[in-house]
Amino acid sequence: MTSNHPNFDDLFEAVSKEFETAFIRSAQGIRPDEKGGPREEQLRQFLRDWLPQQYDVTNGYVINRRREISRQCDVIFYNPLVCPKFILDKATDRRLVPLADTYGTIEVKSTLDVKELEDALEKIESVDKLLFFDKSMYAFPAEYDEYEVQAVEIEKDDPYSFPSRHKQSYIPNDQWQTFKVKMEKEKPKRTSPFSMIFAYKLAANLTLEKIEESLKKRKHVPNAIIVLDTGFLMRFSQEAMKRYKSLKDGKPIDEYYFDSEILLAYIERSDPSASKYIVEQPTSQRETLLFFYSFLLDLLNDQQLPSYVHTDLVAVWRKKDS
Repeated sequence: MTSNHPNFDDLFEAVSKEFETAFIRSAQGIRPDEKGGPREEQLRQFLRDWLPQQYDVTNGYVINRRREISRQCDVIFYNPLVCPKFILDKATDRRLVPLADTYGTIEVKSTLDVKELEDALEKIESVDKLLFFDKSMYAFPAEYDEYEVQAVEIEKDDPYSFPSRHKQSYIPNDQWQTFKVKMEKEKPKRTSPFSMIFAYKLAANLTLEKIEESLKKRKHVPNAIIVLDTGFLMRFSQEAMKRYKSLKDGKPIDEYYFDSEILLAYIERSDPSASKYIVEQPTSQRETLLFFYSFLLDLLNDQQLPSYVHTDLVAVWRKKDS
């Protein structure tokens, strides 16, 4: 009996056809940007349509307060509620995005080959290098929580002995004194921006396994590489493995909190020579997109952005007199 309930497989089947159509239509372009541009925009439009409102995407450059800038990024995830609009080009929505408002980036490739992989990794590294400890990215002046505590002075017969612990019943109530103390609030540190590579196709001389092997030699590596016509690599963690299994089995992630297979995989990957990625070759582009979207939501949800003074960026990035 056919169910009338909606399902995400059919929804992502429709989305995968939109990507396929964008790829075929843009192939009629003559210049490289006439082919690559529409394919990048297809991904950005999908993200605008499907992401929660607290996230938005653009393209451009990531900047920090040390007057450093990344290479151009195809997709930048940012916080639209507080991020200043430093627009470079209205027609293409190309912007300067503060690092403190950046959740992560994606590099988009039509066909991922060795050269394009190297280019994407260099762009990812250019964003990673912008991250540094910046005191302006934390709440200043310091904020405090106020607490009331009770204390009592205890006399000791032996000045060299440790004070003994007494229950309140042994000390008269009138000896207890109440004090108010202030403790500085813990300031959340920002997480490192995530990075992904998203490709429509994989070059004939490249495989996911070869890509994984090449990443072992790199310091700055992406959280995931998605290839629509092939599959994906997702950086391994216990949480990522839980999500992977939940999507494969169609179950909530909390059913895998005490999963022996995940624990064993975690132990095996403690070996320096072991794989650091989950490698999957789904049977359809629809499934690849579904995994990509799900992993992306988790990466966004894990991000913590700091508060900072936006005007400082305007001051730092003013034109310098020569």
